[in-house]
Amino acid sequence: MIIKEEKHVYFKIQLSTLYLIFISIIFLITLYFYNTIKNEDYNPITLYKLFSYVEENYKGDISKKEIYQNAMKGVINYLDPYSFSVVKKEESSLETVKQNEEINLEDSFIGVGIGTKAHENGILITEIFKQSDFYNKVNIGDVIVSINGNEYNGKYQEFREYLQGNRGDSKNIEILSAKDNEYKEITVNIKEIYKDIISINLLENNILYIEIKEFTENLNDKLMLKLENFLLSQEKFIDLNGVIINLAENRGGIFMEGLTLAANFIGNNNEVALYSEYNNPELSTEYFLNGQHIFGDVPMALIVNKNSASSSEIFAGIFKNFNRGVIIGQKTFGKGVGQRLVQFNNEFEFAMTTFEFFIGKDKTKINKIGVVPNILIKEDYLNNKDKYIREAINYFNNNSNI
Repeated sequence: MIIKEEKHVYFKIQLSTLYLIFISIIFLITLYFYNTIKNEDYNPITLYKLFSYVEENYKGDISKKEIYQNAMKGVINYLDPYSFSVVKKEESSLETVKQNEEINLEDSFIGVGIGTKAHENGILITEIFKQSDFYNKVNIGDVIVSINGNEYNGKYQEFREYLQGNRGDSKNIEILSAKDNEYKEITVNIKEIYKDIISINLLENNILYIEIKEFTENLNDKLMLKLENFLLSQEKFIDLNGVIINLAENRGGIFMEGLTLAANFIGNNNEVALYSEYNNPELSTEYFLNGQHIFGDVPMALIVNKNSASSSEIFAGIFKNFNRGVIIGQKTFGKGVGQRLVQFNNEFEFAMTTFEFFIGKDKTKINKIGVVPNILIKEDYLNNKDKYIREAINYFNNNSNI
């Protein structure tokens, strides 16, 4: 309807017409979502129907809350081996994402004081901290087959949860010895364990040996301080003939610490050292080296193995890309992705893979591929550590005027 009044023209829309327009818009929106859902086998409505069916028909003891919590965990845990979730059992529970062994980046932690990985017979011990009750009672390579009477069930993560608890809790452990293939029982307590992640020694022919077990917060600051104190403690000036960096069994940690370590050992460079790629191109980033180059032109050797992962591979990849020295050992693990920690709500936390790393200006892929050493060693590192170090020493002896 058009109304003219004192030289002004305007439209007057009747209520019925406005209502018709509103209904039409709603219809079009509904039609759009209907067609979207119709063309997809899986959608929010399908998921809701499944939840409703389970709630009404499952003959068992489970609450609606548990159904939804487990569904949320399933969404995250299914993504890849590095994305995982935690549902807090209670407000005071220690069970959080940050307590997971792959994410724990603090200098200390509450636990039994060992590093572990999956084994066909149980939990393989890969590291033993000095404060741990395991220390001097078992050896690296031994396998935990029973915890508090619970025998290994073939599910590593589920079995490993028996080792968790609160400070002061005791655990009765049955061990299968790697040396004599015999069983023995020990009792250990959960306590605060302090990580000694850096060790420095001077080997024969003035070869400096640095072993780094994990890339924790402020690793490079701690390394520089420990290195300075070590060199000052020597009776005389040391003219180094080589430097060995050991990252075998180092599963990574904070990727920027790996990048900074590379900068400190390689020095400044105008070429791209690392590229992180996100789904959102605006978040993707190029990284360049800007460090101290502390060892100058001293020859370097890097030791890695099949369990060197994440930040260790970033360092190894950059080390190889800029030809800083020789890499000795096994092809690295192949974890070239990073995770973001998310506090979703008061009860649900998760870590989810959100970006992938590539090495150098050519964007060399390392995820699911790894870094290949210059000198390969077939033998397992845990039982042949001396062989890896000896191979590095031999490299310096055969390629210098020592």
